[in-house]
Amino acid sequence: MQVESVDSFIDDALQSQSVESAAKLAGIIYGQRPEEVLHSDDLNCELRIHRFQRSNASTRLVRIAGIQMRYPGDTATSVQQQLHTVHERVHNLLEICGQAKVNIVCLQETWRKEKEPWTEFAECAESGPSFQVVSKQAAKHQMVIVSPILERDTESKVIWNTAVVVDENGKFLGKSRKNHIPRVGDFNEVN
Repeated sequence: MQVESVDSFIDDALQSQSVESAAKLAGIIYGQRPEEVLHSDDLNCELRIHRFQRSNASTRLVRIAGIQMRYPGDTATSVQQQLHTVHERVHNLLEICGQAKVNIVCLQETWRKEKEPWTEFAECAESGPSFQVVSKQAAKHQMVIVSPILERDTESKVIWNTAVVVDENGKFLGKSRKNHIPRVGDFNEVN
């Protein structure tokens, strides 16, 4: 079905009031509905699978996941315990992505936290504890992972907001640094 414009389609849909037209209209306005929504009560998460088609082109299936998460534990525990809990959560979410045969995973910015006392756990981008967690999952599931963390430069001791890229073999592929750290609440950034 060829659509000339959104306005003309809306007019046609409203006149015909068919269920099919209403569904097509919703697809134009909101994008395709998820093909599948998987829930994990144990992990308190859901996985939504969307498909984007490109017409008149050869296709190559690429699965991309974006992870937005909340802290699952008790903030009254020690920072070391909280760090362990976050690493465990990311490990489990990456396991779900692996089972879904995801090719590229993007974790949220500074998923390791950006404020005191968490800044004391800023780490080496190429070999730190967070890298070890995502590296093992990347290699196990043959997926590329973008893991934004707080990096402590080993030479200058500067803390960077760094997106670490881990290749599908679990190896360090590269990183992109920002020298500012996001502030939570007012959507500004700390210099």
